[in-house]
Amino acid sequence: MVIAAYNVSVLVSLARQAGGVIIMSYAVGDTLFEGDTLLSLSGGQFALPEAALSRAVELQMERTFDQDPKYALRLLVDIAIKALSPVINDPATAVQALDHIENLLRRIASRRLEVGQAWDRDGVLR
Repeated sequence: MVIAAYNVSVLVSLARQAGGVIIMSYAVGDTLFEGDTLLSLSGGQFALPEAALSRAVELQMERTFDQDPKYALRLLVDIAIKALSPVINDPATAVQALDHIENLLRRIASRRLEVGQAWDRDGVLR
C-alpha cells in the first residue's frame, strides 16, 4: 500500500486529545510493508485508538498526484531518460520533459515548504 494522504487536522486533534505529539514515520508517496509503524505517539498521557489513527491516513494501491509532488517529478524524469535511450532516441520529448521539470522546480522554489510539523490552536506542536 502507498500513503496517498494524511488528514493533518484530524491527527493534530488526536494528538491534542492524548496530550502528545504524533510522529509520522513515512511521507505521502511512500510504500508501506507489513509490520511498518506508520504513526506513533510521543509524550502522550494515554494511547490513541488505532482505528482513529487509521481514519486519518488514506492508503491506496498506487501513488497519486494529489499530495505527492515527488511522483509527478519522477514520471517526468523517467520520460526524459527513456526518450534519450538508444532504442527510442527522441531528444525533442526529452527536452520537453526537462522544460516541464524546470517549470515545476521554479514553482516549488518560490514556496515555503515547511513539512513535518503541525501545531494545535494553542500553538503546541502536535
